[in-house]
Amino acid sequence: MKKMLFICLFSMMLSGCEKPQTLDGSNVESLRSSIVEMRSSLSVEEQERFDKAIELAMFNDIDFNDLVVAGRNKNGDILTKKMCQSLDGKTAEEIFLQAENLKHKKVY
Repeated sequence: MKKMLFICLFSMMLSGCEKPQTLDGSNVESLRSSIVEMRSSLSVEEQERFDKAIELAMFNDIDFNDLVVAGRNKNGDILTKKMCQSLDGKTAEEIFLQAENLKHKKVY
């Protein structure tokens, strides 16, 4: 009985140590695959919310000057790098929170 209790407590302790899933923005392919992986772990309702939140978060850090420079140089790497950096290391909850904050900023 004590062994069973120990096993149950130990397994609960280990499950609490799980690190939350984060996005890997080191490059475009890593970002894409980590977005797909994170999205698939969410419910259908959360997936829709995640899609909107990720779009807001990705394009928030890009301003008009970035677009002009990228267009002038005919090089979208600047924009891609900014998008990847803006999402690197974030969890789904952090992305949801960032999107909510951005929505409130635009309202006021």
